[in-house]
Amino acid sequence: MDDGGQSLAFVRSRTEAVALAERLADDDLAARMGIETAAADAADEVAAVDGTVTGERLADCLRSGVAFHHAGLRTGHRTAVEAAFRDRSVACICATPTLAAGVNVPARRVVVRDQKRYAGSAMEWLPTLEVHQMCGRAGRPGLDPHGEAVLVGDENSHDELVERYVEGDPEPVESKLADPASLRTHVLSAIATGAAATEGEILGVFEGTFYARVAGAGGLADAVAVAVDDLVAAGMVRRETGGVEDYRLVATAVGETTSKQYVRPETGERIVSGIETAAEMPSPTTLTVFEVICDTPDMQDTYLGNEERASTYRFARANADVLTTAMGDPDDFEAWLESVKTARILDEWIHGATVEELVETHRIGPGDLDSRIERAEWLLSAAEALAKTVDVRIPAISRARSRL
Repeated sequence: MDDGGQSLAFVRSRTEAVALAERLADDDLAARMGIETAAADAADEVAAVDGTVTGERLADCLRSGVAFHHAGLRTGHRTAVEAAFRDRSVACICATPTLAAGVNVPARRVVVRDQKRYAGSAMEWLPTLEVHQMCGRAGRPGLDPHGEAVLVGDENSHDELVERYVEGDPEPVESKLADPASLRTHVLSAIATGAAATEGEILGVFEGTFYARVAGAGGLADAVAVAVDDLVAAGMVRRETGGVEDYRLVATAVGETTSKQYVRPETGERIVSGIETAAEMPSPTTLTVFEVICDTPDMQDTYLGNEERASTYRFARANADVLTTAMGDPDDFEAWLESVKTARILDEWIHGATVEELVETHRIGPGDLDSRIERAEWLLSAAEALAKTVDVRIPAISRARSRL
């Protein structure tokens, strides 16, 4: 920094990113680099985004020439931080690995402090490809004479770091179509748009893909056959028979609507099931429809801590009469509780809770709330279209969407 260089520091979690930034802010890097005025302007821009505590903490750090960056920040905050860094108004950003993906913020030095993160039940090494992606932020062609990437370790981890990240090869790239859920989505699209009407024609659609190259002709054919069977079982596709082995694949009305709304087949199936259940309730509420759309793979998960698990469980019991899923029914109870938490957050939002109240009560970031609202608007639009397709009227859907 004494030479005018900037740094990116990658750590394992949002909490660590904020803590490191606030610790570095005590060193007043803005004064050290002579960027006090520019840093103050960046801080004012961030403070103007909203009045949340998160925004105020970020602005305080920026005045000292440091910032933190993670997915829990609002889009306006992240954009302001990235722009300030490119303008050299910030000396250092402390970030989670999300900053390394698709964001143009190169620095002279990248420091990967944490090479492990918590993954469900234990700490696990970051993929080599992910660490290389972070290190790839080092270097500003035309602006800096060089770029450096530093992995922080000790005598116990040195050999492992060298073997894994310096000398080791990145993991092989895998096609997203290898995920059966992804393949089902694209097979349904091929059928619903008329691009293919037989399994042979579907294979023709996918034959030029990376997945076809990796899986081989036989593997692709088997995977497509399974996807078609799954779509038929889900009521998204039907076989129109013209003979013993002569049939064409046609999207059902629900399948066509699902594809047009760009939601996964599993999401369409869950929404239809949910609104049909809601239609039998005496008075389905906005919480009812939020639970339906949040209990789909197209809604982002919301972290559920131990304390929140108990309160969410009590909330679900207290509101069981307006939820479309009985508490004993979910195959994955924890995942369903997460969806109930998200539904609760959205319902409290439309009934007047402030961003700060929701952030503090439910341990989410302002950016988390924004992303859930954005997805909910999309999924409620899909729910309206699917309700019309199956001729079910749930006024709470349009009420939730308009108030969101």
